Amino acid sequence: MMRNLILHVLPCSGKKLDHTARVRDLYTGTTFRQALPVIEREAELATVLGPDTCVSAKHGLLELDEVIEPYDRRLDELDEQAMVVLEALLCKQLAELVGERDNVEISAFLPRAYLRVLSAGAALVGKHVTVTDVYEGCRGIDDMRHVIASVRATQAP
Repeated sequence: MMRNLILHVLPCSGKKLDHTARVRDLYTGTTFRQALPVIEREAELATVLGPDTCVSAKHGLLELDEVIEPYDRRLDELDEQAMVVLEALLCKQLAELVGERDNVEISAFLPRAYLRVLSAGAALVGKHVTVTDVYEGCRGIDDMRHVIASVRATQAP
């Protein structure tokens, strides 16, 4: 029997609340706020779903209902060694989420830098984990927001 898992992944946001909160509430950046209802609706429509998640430059993979404190760490500020550590952390976290699943599909609503680090971590887990770049072909944040709006407009009510 094929045991599948679908994950939707958002990036963290530079803009955050100034106090401890659930991940879904902590990040206040426009792109995160616009994409959140899209992945929540996709989750409702999926039949074999894992938790909706977020890639954080500090924490790796976070579930949206996890409670964390605000932090100031950006992916573009990490040196090569810190990136390798983050990739290994993502690999460990993904392996725990994946468990004994036969097939894992990750829909990545991520800018390129986050996509690269998540894909590297996923590749370490194994070939049964595939990452789909939802923003493939986007040239920047405006294109990404257009994709989010397009997906939202086509989602069933």
